[in-house]
Amino acid sequence: AEELNQAVRRLRIAPDADELCATLADAAVRLASGAILFRVAEGTASSDRIEVPLGDAPALAAAAESQDPLIAAAIPGELSAPLVELLAHPPDARISIFPVLAGERAAALLYCWGTVRVAALELLAQAASAVWSALPVPAPIPAPIPAPQLVNIAVAADPPPVQAKPPAAWEELPPAEQKIHLRAQRFARVQ
Repeated sequence: AEELNQAVRRLRIAPDADELCATLADAAVRLASGAILFRVAEGTASSDRIEVPLGDAPALAAAAESQDPLIAAAIPGELSAPLVELLAHPPDARISIFPVLAGERAAALLYCWGTVRVAALELLAQAASAVWSALPVPAPIPAPIPAPQLVNIAVAADPPPVQAKPPAAWEELPPAEQKIHLRAQRFARVQ
């Protein structure tokens, strides 16, 4: 319970999807004999160790599509031959796959084998899903603006600066404003 609580706390403060994935993978290896986190994009499950086309791994594809945890046999027909070979699963091994959702799609798959604490890992994947769904979507990088072509263009001279209006002459001021100025002058003399 303490490990799970600490893992969820670390997941909640993850600033982005990369940190979230690293935290989830780190927590998962404490709750199973072995674990790999696959990021899912464009029909491929990718980790730092291997890329697996979902078409070659029916168990991974089923977990991503159903968005539900799945337990499968660790055989090439379910997981792809390169993955089974990489992890050297024994013939009678079972693996557990926990999808991590980002909104309406599976963004990652937590792949665990050996002694697996299924309930704790399922809860961890659900917590990661909630955090991932709340992460801000990164803004797309704008296309670079092409450099302007240098062209000889005649530039018109700057217009002359607008001159300030000269102060109004005493005679041009309305009588009400003349009265205000006279009071101000008297006040200034008295002070």
